[in-house]
Amino acid sequence: MLKLTKIHILFLVILFLFSTGTTCISPELSSAGKIVFTSQKVLNYDIYVMNADGSSIKRLTSHTSEDAQPSFSPDGNKIVFYSDRTGQNEIYIMNSDASNVKRLTYLESNSVHPCFAGKPR
Repeated sequence: MLKLTKIHILFLVILFLFSTGTTCISPELSSAGKIVFTSQKVLNYDIYVMNADGSSIKRLTSHTSEDAQPSFSPDGNKIVFYSDRTGQNEIYIMNSDASNVKRLTYLESNSVHPCFAGKPR
């Protein structure tokens, strides 16, 4: 029996998404077996989540601005990402079901590449 590592799973999912005409950026696998990623399936970049086998793709954000570079919290309950909702890139956090979106940064310059402390990126 073939044992799939996280890298194999992410590669297969990206292959699947590209084969369906979907752009997939910044995929990340959670400890709960979910993959969060950025895609431009509609007009702009939004954040999506799906099962590690590629099933149950769900769009989490649908803002008119770009939402990108999602990263799971170590327990998989939260997702941080950046968005240009304010006219510049700021860091936001939300529950993994897309509820309770909160802006975390209020800087005069762009904020990108969010991740949780102690978590390799």
